[in-house]
Amino acid sequence: MSTKTDAVLGITGGRESGIPFAYPDIRDNDVSLECIFSSGLLPEAYLSDDYDTVLKGYVAQYTESVIHNPKVVRQSPVFPAFLKAAAACNGEVMNALKTGREIGVGFSTASNWYKVLTDTHMGFELTSFTGADYDSTVKKPRFCFSDVGVLRTLLGCDTPNKTDPEYEVFFRTFMVNEIRAYLDRSGKSKEYPLTYWENKSGHDVSAVIGDKVAILFKADIFVNYRDLRGLVYFSEESITERQIIVCSEKERCLVDEAFPVYYWKDFLEDLWGGKIV
Repeated sequence: MSTKTDAVLGITGGRESGIPFAYPDIRDNDVSLECIFSSGLLPEAYLSDDYDTVLKGYVAQYTESVIHNPKVVRQSPVFPAFLKAAAACNGEVMNALKTGREIGVGFSTASNWYKVLTDTHMGFELTSFTGADYDSTVKKPRFCFSDVGVLRTLLGCDTPNKTDPEYEVFFRTFMVNEIRAYLDRSGKSKEYPLTYWENKSGHDVSAVIGDKVAILFKADIFVNYRDLRGLVYFSEESITERQIIVCSEKERCLVDEAFPVYYWKDFLEDLWGGKIV
């Protein structure tokens, strides 16, 4: 068994297949974002030296099982195309009409298939924060996949580099999943629902945890004031107790005392240590 496997199983005792690891399960491996983006955190893929093969097999097995679902079976040949189209829109406001048109199915079919993805825990809806000015905010949920390795496999892409636009998409997806995992494992998900916020001008906050903290995820070395517009607009309504930025790079700059910047590992240490909520 590899050192990586020993370290993980030494912490967790193993986890059920299909349930991703979370940061406490892998923190002793000195894990990098590139590693996570490559293999994802499904145990069978993360612990494998041939994670690409494992992930492709996982997607194939998932597709084979889901196409027998009553909501899928009539148009099952199109479902793999739906998976890829949904992956291409990962992290965006869910638009079943647009996705359906891209693959040649109707709105109701695409809506039902998104429901299948959430029911089978392949992905989840990140609902819109409702405590702000209702008329000026986006109200539809975003759809996110539950594992970045599966997401990469569906997109058919290599591990994104820091200069690739996909890098920030993967970073945001990974971090949102970590917060979900923490809230679920700690039993705080009902007390502190996880949402996002976006105004109709396109300025957004990546994650809002209850009424405690608003978070902007940025996969950049330097965070500038232009990046802060979403947090600034959100904070003007004094909705959460604090607003923070989480950056993927160790070398980061403090752009404003009102918006402290965390390195992603430091944030996860504080999150899982109960210091965020």
